[in-house]
Amino acid sequence: MQLVDKMPDEPAKPGEFILPELMAIAVAHEVRDDDIVFAGTGLPMVGIMAANMLHAPHALRFMNPGSATEKRCTYQCRSATRGPPI
Repeated sequence: MQLVDKMPDEPAKPGEFILPELMAIAVAHEVRDDDIVFAGTGLPMVGIMAANMLHAPHALRFMNPGSATEKRCTYQCRSATRGPPI
């Protein structure tokens, strides 16, 4: 957690961040510590990783760069929710 230790004590001022950074933090604020989150690559991935580092270390994250209709993803969903095997 070295990055969290280096965070500034004061909030960022307008112009010190770009829109994708703001969006990633907005995503992070939606994640609770007991959530199971399925995130794709890019901004969703950055958001859930920020949540894990900042306030939700126990949130379980699944990264899937492919389609949600793939059999592999369906298996991961069933495993995460402890549902019956397919």
